[in-house]
Amino acid sequence: MSSRFFRRKGKDSDSDSDDDSIVSSSEESSQESEYTSSEESSSEEETSSEEESSSEEESSSEESESESESESESESESESESESESEEEKRPANRFMRGGDSSDDSSSEDEERKVVKSVKDKKFEEIQTHTDNIKLNLENNNWNGVQTEYDKLTRAVQKGNNIIRREGVPIFLTSTLVLLDDKIKSVTNQDVKKMNKLNARSFNALKQGIKKFSKQFQSEIQKYRSQPQEKAKEVKVLDETESFTIIGKGGKEIQINADNLFEKLAEIITTRGKKGTNKNEQSNTLVKMLKICKTPYQKIKVLLVLIPFQFDYVSGIGNSLNNEIWTTVTNYIKQLLELLEQNPQIVIKETVAEEKTAAEIEELIAAGKEVVVSGSVNSFIDRIDEEFTRSLQNIDPHTTEYIERMKDEQLLYELIVRAQIYLERIQLNDKVPSIIIRRIEHIYYKPVSVISILEENVRANEVIAKTAKIDSEKLVYELCVKIYKQDDERLRSRALLYHIYHDALHDRYTSARDLLLMSHIQEHVNTTDVTTQIIYNRAIVQLGLCAFRCGMIRESNQCLQEIQNGQKVKELLAQGVQSRYGDKTPEQEKLEKQRQLPFHMHINIELLECIYLTCSMLLEIPNMAENVYNVRKKIISKNFRKLLDSSERQTLLGPPENTREHIMGASKALASGEWEKCRDLICSIKIWDLMPNTDEIKKMLTRKIQEEGLRTWIFTCRNHYDNISLNQLAKMFDLPVSDVHSIICRMIIKEELSASIDESASIVVMSKSEENKLHFLAQQYYEKLSKFVETNENLAEQRTQDNNKRNDKDQKGYQSHNNRNQNNRANRNYNQNKNERNQRNNQRKNNY
Repeated sequence: MSSRFFRRKGKDSDSDSDDDSIVSSSEESSQESEYTSSEESSSEEETSSEEESSSEEESSSEESESESESESESESESESESESESEEEKRPANRFMRGGDSSDDSSSEDEERKVVKSVKDKKFEEIQTHTDNIKLNLENNNWNGVQTEYDKLTRAVQKGNNIIRREGVPIFLTSTLVLLDDKIKSVTNQDVKKMNKLNARSFNALKQGIKKFSKQFQSEIQKYRSQPQEKAKEVKVLDETESFTIIGKGGKEIQINADNLFEKLAEIITTRGKKGTNKNEQSNTLVKMLKICKTPYQKIKVLLVLIPFQFDYVSGIGNSLNNEIWTTVTNYIKQLLELLEQNPQIVIKETVAEEKTAAEIEELIAAGKEVVVSGSVNSFIDRIDEEFTRSLQNIDPHTTEYIERMKDEQLLYELIVRAQIYLERIQLNDKVPSIIIRRIEHIYYKPVSVISILEENVRANEVIAKTAKIDSEKLVYELCVKIYKQDDERLRSRALLYHIYHDALHDRYTSARDLLLMSHIQEHVNTTDVTTQIIYNRAIVQLGLCAFRCGMIRESNQCLQEIQNGQKVKELLAQGVQSRYGDKTPEQEKLEKQRQLPFHMHINIELLECIYLTCSMLLEIPNMAENVYNVRKKIISKNFRKLLDSSERQTLLGPPENTREHIMGASKALASGEWEKCRDLICSIKIWDLMPNTDEIKKMLTRKIQEEGLRTWIFTCRNHYDNISLNQLAKMFDLPVSDVHSIICRMIIKEELSASIDESASIVVMSKSEENKLHFLAQQYYEKLSKFVETNENLAEQRTQDNNKRNDKDQKGYQSHNNRNQNNRANRNYNQNKNERNQRNNQRKNNY
């Protein structure tokens, strides 16, 4: 055997035999006894593994048969057999002890030792770990985690079926099955509908599986239910323990209590995010740590680590925490804020001057001095708010699940208000604006009645109730004023846009318009981030809707025209993605989906289009009638003109079916002077019921249709009448005579109509200075002739320029030719003179 070549600690004492024997987990005294060295533990693991394999497989060898028989008879016989084998291992090992030194013995005692456990203890510990995890997941209503641990539990029970038959069903397994069965029976169908798809699927699978699995333990379960005193004897009750044990690397048991809490907490922080780290185990360990904390400082430190660990369950872009984990995290944040409110001497900041030990910090807290802890409450609020928004994006808004999820907004809003109060109390002025913006984002798009209900529910909290109460109508204004005093340009711009949106929502048009014009934000909004541009678009659209509700048709058309003229209304308002022909990459589509607003914050696109087309009709039809013979036509709405032209080109027209067809039919009726038909078509649109004060809006539209119908009729028939009676016009369009008089006066003042009013006869005297069709055709003929003449003149001028260039080029060529000839003559004369000089010089040389 390989164990002969390992040194033993002793050979005669009883303690040595106890050290070498297999230590059972059921005997607590064996954990306190002396252990063998690491070399001895490896040899004992080999022998124990041989014994286990021989007892389970029942091999044909005589030694294994004797061991399996002794193990099956009783546990005491197996222990005695292991002791006898350990004594046999000592005899050859003692030969190598003779030359040993005492220093080796002392060093072996200091080494880390392992506890070798029996098969029964290992299997029961594995089962108990799964039962504890099931209880923790049940507390968090995480049915997916319960099903995962339940599957592991069933596999562990199946593998240890022989041991359970021999030793009996453990009490913790029976209690877990009873608890799980009671919990499943308490869940109603309505609760299942509120769950997300993953938890609902896990719950239904667990409900079917638990019945079949519990049949084999039916007698134990009945006995457990009939004896309630057994429930009090359960070993592990996490709420009442002061310490707990976890299994570390190498199978070592690590006990965690209040003394070594911070040390183990630091180890968990270092392993966060590393490859191979089990998130569930770490999260369960932190939950157990939170339950054994004794002081508020310990709880705060654990919560500051536990809350970020919960966010690690989210993986991938666009995914969000499930509702159960989100509720758990909000409860943790709520518990953290309660601890900070009850212990004002503990302050959480992102930067800490110098780290102090836990003992020093506890002394400072006991003395009532301020203690700074590293962390960020603001980041927790931001993250939990983003997860809430992302979950709303992923839920179908037309289901009850979305409505149930919206109920959690009150809890989130309460956390935001409490965080604002806390940050203002500790004077973290650089973090307060961001938390105020979070608060504004939850109320700026809501009516005052809804805001007042939300504020009343939140003020049920004692901490919030102590603060000064702000009127719901002025709440957004008061919060925005705090942001205006900050230096952050981005936050100030967003607060201003939220303020404009809120005022426009409550029909305060002049106030919202003045804020927009005085800020000049429209001049540099294109340089801001995408989110701010979306908020700007929403504010402008809401301002246009406000102008329409107030009867300002031209102002409403101006506000809505920029948004409605394009083909990407949903994208501009972050209410949908419109990708065509692959013009966007998958990454861009993912980013746009992340920026989408939840459904309850949407502005109705169909209502928006209906209002825009109605305003365009009331402006464009009189404009078309006024400029029918004007060559340079002024177009107010190109989009409306295109729709009207396409509608006029259709040969077969049936009754209107949608909003556009209603408005196009009303436009044709208004152009022909049939204002009553136009009114009936406009008022029959059902989408007006979505607006508040529907009856007032229809009355306003009827009045506008009467006025614009009058103006259109006058523009159309002005060349056919010399005089028109005011009384007759009032009767035709069902308007008071004074209103008809004021409308015609405005048309004369704006020089839209060449006429005068005879007050004595109450008639309108028309002048014939307006253009007719002959003037229109003559003007068109004149403009075409002028264009033709201008084109001919340009061609003639271009031809003369080309001829001049050609003549200049010829003249330059002739001059260059003469210059070349002159240069050639000069060169020839120079060469002749040079030759003569050379001859004379040669003659002189010869004479010399």
